[in-house]
Parts: sequence; structure tokens; C-alpha cells
Amino acid sequence: MKNIEAIRDSVRRRLETGWHLDVTGSAEDARWPHTFGLQPPSSADVATHYAQVQDWAHRWHEWAAASPVGLATEPRRIRGIPETLPKSVTVDSVDAAATVAAAGWPRRIATARQRAAVIGEEFPDADVPTALRLAAPLSDVDFGLACDAAAWFRRTDRAEWEQLTPRQVPIEGLHGKWLNTHKPLVRVLASLNKLTLAKRPTRVHFTYADPKHLQTGRAHDSFTLDDVAEPAYEPEVVLICENKDTVVLFPPTPGLIVVEGEGKAAMRLLPQVPWIREASEVIYWGDLDADGYFILNGLKEKLPQVRSMLMDRATYERFERFGSWTDAKGVPLKVGRREPVKDLNDHERSVYESLTDPAWTRTRKVEQERIPLAFATAALARARMH
Repeated sequence: MKNIEAIRDSVRRRLETGWHLDVTGSAEDARWPHTFGLQPPSSADVATHYAQVQDWAHRWHEWAAASPVGLATEPRRIRGIPETLPKSVTVDSVDAAATVAAAGWPRRIATARQRAAVIGEEFPDADVPTALRLAAPLSDVDFGLACDAAAWFRRTDRAEWEQLTPRQVPIEGLHGKWLNTHKPLVRVLASLNKLTLAKRPTRVHFTYADPKHLQTGRAHDSFTLDDVAEPAYEPEVVLICENKDTVVLFPPTPGLIVVEGEGKAAMRLLPQVPWIREASEVIYWGDLDADGYFILNGLKEKLPQVRSMLMDRATYERFERFGSWTDAKGVPLKVGRREPVKDLNDHERSVYESLTDPAWTRTRKVEQERIPLAFATAALARARMH
């Protein structure tokens, strides 16, 4: 026997799958009215649990009388007495469904109707159901901004806006992150097959560590991808580090350039830098955690000369006591997802598999900055000897 809350949940699920079609009348088959079965009890259940069945039936009759639904019943004889038991509930329309579902659904449907009218008037060629679904999480202010953006893209020549980055689009209240997030909605409203904007130039930041260079030259520099600039000297070895302070403060070392890894972006960005790609020695020193080894593997895939430093089990065990149990927000660290890491060597893979083992009870993250730079300098010297 289904109770009232179970049917309410079923109505909500049906709304979730097609409310945007209901509002616009775009469904191929009519979604409402829809009948939800109540799974009435068998004769044996009635005979055994007569009082409970009576109470169940009474609740359904009482609720249906106060709700926008139709309650169907079926005749039954219970202990020789003719009775009627609830059989099903029929919900006639999306509005009735919203009322039954509650939990903000009436307002959601009303808002969708208002927005459908705006879209139909301002963007007659738009795919309205899709636009409504994409706009559902937006406030009225953000929906208005999406309409302003779509109108601008529709009236502006493509050759003009394809030269702009998201941040450069001249619309009041619009910023790059907002447009990147809501680009699918703007594209649907403007009836564009694609909405491609210029990308902001990506920079790689690095530090010169060679002591002779540092006597007269700058310590910190950056390289913009696709630029023709060269570093102040050709590095004998490139050290990629995750922590920015480590990069900036790494001790003077002949022939060394220290590069900021920028997390997982390192796998995509750093192989595009010519002097990193062509360096004979590239060493990666990352955090001792699942992400650190995943990044190491990704770099090895694109830069075969990459080796790791201080990412073995001996290092983990020496500095484990300084490991982290929570993230920056104080939330306990979860088990990292184990990914294919075919390019890790046996020593690296051994630590990675431990850190991604659900049964592992020790710390799952030892951050790079917990390891003293003097210790790292000695490790780099040893790595360069092999």
C-alpha cells in the first residue's frame, strides 16, 4: 500500500523529467493527466490488518478531498460488508502536479511560464524548453542578464565578438566567469550553433635559480603560451613544483629554472612551452597525494624525460607525521579515485596505490611545503646525478 508521501515523490519525479515540456506544451505525448497506482491491499491483507487498512483508506479519502486530484476506488467486501478502497490517484495538469509536489514547485512553474513568455517575445526562434531548463537555477536578475547577452550576440557581427574574450563582451553586469558558466543558455536564446570567444592568453610563471644569473638578472619571470619569448638562459634542468612559495623561494642552484605547476593544468600547459618540452632534464616534485601522482603520470605521458623527486615511499614515511587529514575548509579528505597511471614507475605506483586504497588508515596527503627546502635541494642534486 502506497502512502501519500510516496505518491507525492512520484509526482515530483515526473515533474523533474519534463516540467519544461509541460509549460511549453512541447511533449510528444500528453504527460498529464497521469494516473498513479496506490497498490491497494490484497483480500488476505485486509482480513489480517483490517484496522490499518481502514485507517489507510480514510487518510486517502481525506487527502484527496482537499487536493487537486481524482481518487479512484474499487469495491471490496470486507468481513461480509461492502466497502470501497482507494485504487489510484489521477493528476490532471502540470499545475495540479505542482500543487501536489509542493516544495517550491508552484513558484517554479509560474516563473517558467513568465520566462517562456519573455523568450517567445524576444527570441521567437529559440528552443524554449531547453532555454527554460538551462535558466531554471537563475535568479530573475541573472535571467535578465542572459537575455541581454543573447540579444547583444544576436545583433552583433560574429567577426566582431569572436575576437573578444568573455570578460571583454561589453554588457553591463556581465563578467567572464558568468558568461563561461551560462554560455549554453545564451547560445540557445540567441539561436547560435556555437558561441566561440577568444581565449585569454595563458601564462606560465617561473623562477630563475642559477646564482650567476641572479647576480645581475631578474629572479621571477613568466611565459605566455604562443609567445616567442625565451627565458634568460637555457635551463640545464627544469623543476616543476606545486607550491608557489616553493617556486619563489627555492635556493640558488646552477642551471636551474623552477616552474609553477598550477595543479592538473600542468599536464596540459607545460608541454606546450618550447624550452620545457626541449629540456633534457625535467623533474616533477608534487604533493604526496592522489592528485600529485595523477599529475606526474600525465606529465610523463607528454614529456617522456620527466622524472619525479621526493615522491617515493621513504619520503612519505619520513614526513608522514606532517600529513593533512582535512582539506583547506576543514573537511576530512576522501579517498582519491584510482586512475590508470601506466607511466608511473614501481616506486611511485606503490605509494599511489596505498594512498588510493579505501582500507588505508594513514594520512592521504603530505603537502610539498611540509618538506624543508634544504632537504629538497639535496634531493635535486642526487636526482641530477642519475
